[in-house]
Amino acid sequence: MPAVGYGDLFGLSAAMVSGSSLILTQWSPDVMRYAKDQYQFAQYLEMREELGKGKGNTIRVPIYQWLSTYGSAISAGTTVPMGSQDISSFDVTLEEIGRGMSLEHAVEYYSNIANVRQLQMTLGDNWANTWDRSCSRIFSQGQFYLSQVAAGSFTHGSGQQGGAAGTLLGTQILDGATVDRVYDVLRSAKAPKFPDGYYRWIGNSVTLRGLKQDVGRKNFEYYDNAGAGIRSQVIGIYGGFVFVEVEENTTDGLSQAFGRNCGVQAFGMPLDIRYEPNYQTDFGRVQAWAYLAIAGTAEALIDTGTYGLRVYSHEITT
Repeated sequence: MPAVGYGDLFGLSAAMVSGSSLILTQWSPDVMRYAKDQYQFAQYLEMREELGKGKGNTIRVPIYQWLSTYGSAISAGTTVPMGSQDISSFDVTLEEIGRGMSLEHAVEYYSNIANVRQLQMTLGDNWANTWDRSCSRIFSQGQFYLSQVAAGSFTHGSGQQGGAAGTLLGTQILDGATVDRVYDVLRSAKAPKFPDGYYRWIGNSVTLRGLKQDVGRKNFEYYDNAGAGIRSQVIGIYGGFVFVEVEENTTDGLSQAFGRNCGVQAFGMPLDIRYEPNYQTDFGRVQAWAYLAIAGTAEALIDTGTYGLRVYSHEITT
């Protein structure tokens, strides 16, 4: 017989119910529901799972290369021209990620239901910010960069901009000419677009302000996000990019333009919620919750195929 439930529709055993009547085994999907709507960078990375892999283990991700030649007309008496599917790969190293919080049992006497919802939101918000920070490094530390160092003059290369010190910064504001140049680089590299037919461009408000002033807000096409969960302002579409204004984990004067498949997030253990009813064995006065995950991120085609660019420009702060 179930410990709790609604008739024969579903039930929860006693083992699934904590001592404080909070159903912990049902928390993980609820916490993720709050977290996913806050992802800024993670939503653009491909997902890989190999459950059971632990901390320090690796998950090998394949990269399927393009066929080197096109198909051709076949005449009578000849066979179909064949080529081989070349596959390269890279490894994602997993690490254990976690964060916890405590709450005195006495607080529950005031409003148990409200506390459950708020605790789930707190855990979800913290996980979203933690994981998104990790995912953002795929874009901000990518191999390739582009910068407009003078009006109409661009530098484009790999590694740290301006050498190891990275001293060469964009001296011009982000403008329409820069957008056109970045689009040409991505198209020349055959970087795949997202299913809606556009690339993505992420930057904060002072970085993207130059583009707004240069091309004018009226020249941005409206983008219907259809409830996909982008929290920050989607400015609109311009020059083949959907521009997304993000303040978290961004740097003034540095924005990221990228296509699909630029990086991977991998999980050996998806987000899991743990509960301790007697935290620090304080006579049952304090309870604690924590999330744990075994996960990692890695650059994929953002390097091997120039599928993403760090774009340097001069920010506008006034």
